[in-house]
Amino acid sequence: MFQFITQARKWLATAAIFVVAVVGVSYYVARSRTKPALHNIPKELGFDIQQTSEGFSLSKSEGGRTLFTIRASKAVQFKSGGRADLRNVHVVVYGPV
Repeated sequence: MFQFITQARKWLATAAIFVVAVVGVSYYVARSRTKPALHNIPKELGFDIQQTSEGFSLSKSEGGRTLFTIRASKAVQFKSGGRADLRNVHVVVYGPV
C-alpha cells in the first residue's frame, strides 16, 4: 500500500508538470501569433492613420456670431482623402437671433 501511494504521488506530480508545460507553451504560441496580426490590421484594411486625439472641438463663426459647434470625444484622421472618424459626436446649431 505504501508503495502505491508514492507511485501515485509521482504520477500526479509528473502529470501536473506536464499540464503546466502544455498550457505555458500554448499561451506563448497563441500570443506570438496574435501580436503581429493585430498590429498590421489597419494597414491590411487600407487605413493609414495620420493622427488620433482624445477630445475634438470645431466651431464656425460669422460676423461675430457662432453658427455651429461640433464636439467629439475621439477623433482619428486618416492620410488618404483627408477623412476623419469622430466618436461620440455632439452638434449644436445656433439659430438666428
